[in-house]
Amino acid sequence: MLEPRPRTATPAPNAGFTLIELLVVIAIIAVLIALLLPAVQAAREAARRAQCINNHKQIGLACMNYESSNGCLPPGASEIMIYDTSGVPNGLSSSHSYLVAILPYLEGTAIWNSINTSLHINTFFNSTIQNVGNSWMWCPSDPLVSQSLDTYGPGDFSGWCPGQHVFMRFSSYPGCAGLWQAVPYSANLNSTGSAASLLQTQISNQFGIIIQFQKVTIASITDGTSNTIMTGEFAYGKMNQADLICWHWWTSANYGDTMFIAQFGINPKTSVIY
Repeated sequence: MLEPRPRTATPAPNAGFTLIELLVVIAIIAVLIALLLPAVQAAREAARRAQCINNHKQIGLACMNYESSNGCLPPGASEIMIYDTSGVPNGLSSSHSYLVAILPYLEGTAIWNSINTSLHINTFFNSTIQNVGNSWMWCPSDPLVSQSLDTYGPGDFSGWCPGQHVFMRFSSYPGCAGLWQAVPYSANLNSTGSAASLLQTQISNQFGIIIQFQKVTIASITDGTSNTIMTGEFAYGKMNQADLICWHWWTSANYGDTMFIAQFGINPKTSVIY
C-alpha cells in the first residue's frame, strides 16, 4: 500500500509592507492633519474671543460699580494740578485714565492705594504703577500688548521722567469719547483767550461715555445704554515698531492711549492713508 506523499509546508506570507503602502499611509495622515489644524486654530481663536468678551464684561461691570459708588461713570481723564519748576501752580491738567479709576472695582485696590493721586500719573513718584499689568487689560489674540517696554531713550517720552528708565504697560480696551475731537493730552484748563475757547469747544464736542473733564451719568445717555458704545478694542500689535512704545499706555488719559473717537475708522494707524 502506497503511503501518501507528505505535503510541503507553505511559507508564511511576509508580515512587512511595501514602500508604496508606507507613502500612502503618510499621505493620508498628512491630509488628516491638514484638515484638523484649521479646526484646532478656530477652536483656539474662539476661546480667545470668549476671553476678550469676558474682559469687556469685567470692565463694563467695574464701570457700573463705579457709577453706583460715585453717581457717574468713570471719567476719561482725572484732573490734577500741575506745577512749574519753581513750585508755582500752572493749572489743571488731565492725569490718569479711566482704567486706573476703576482699579478698586477690579480687585485692584492694592494697586490703587499705591498711587499718589495728588500728583500727576506721569511723575517719577507714580512710575512703578506704569509697569503693573493684568490680563483683563489685554486682548488674548494680541500677544504684543502684554509686553513691558522701557520708555527711556531718544524720542521715547523720557522727557516726562528725565534720566529714569520707566517701564510701561499697555491696554487693548479704550473708552469711547464720542464722535469728534477729544481734548488734547496737554490741555491746560486754566488757559485764556482763543486757547480757552478752543478747549471749551473740544470739551463740549465729546458725546461719548468715557470723556475728559465731564461727568457722564446713566440718565444723560439719551439713546439708551444698550445702543451706546462704552468701550472698544485697539489692535496694538498691528502698529509699526516705532509706535508700539508711544501709544496705548494703560495709565494715560490721552485719548490716543485709553480713548477713541469715531472721527476715524477702526485702528486708524493701519487703515488711514496720510
